[in-house]
Amino acid sequence: MVAARVAGQYEDMLATGKLLAAMTFFPLTWLLVGLGAGYAWGLQAGLVAGLLFAPTAGWAALYFWERFATVRAAAHGLGLFLVRRNLLAHLSDERRAIRAEILALADIVA
Repeated sequence: MVAARVAGQYEDMLATGKLLAAMTFFPLTWLLVGLGAGYAWGLQAGLVAGLLFAPTAGWAALYFWERFATVRAAAHGLGLFLVRRNLLAHLSDERRAIRAEILALADIVA
């Protein structure tokens, strides 16, 4: 959300902003987790937490949210199918028409 606000009207900058934020904030978070664990439980615990557990937890969180987005999209499609079949049929027809137009344009260009 923050990256989208910063990028503003420049949609091509959105991915760059997200990448730069990730390169900055993920290692900073790992450092803070390591320092906190080191302060609470000693140097070894801090090193293990900062170098092993924090990056693994970050990966697991990203994996979970990617899966959640897929499941959410599928649930939304199922909801449309069950509740608003007319809308789903309209969207399907529109998708077929757009595909036909694209194929027609490809035949003209090729």
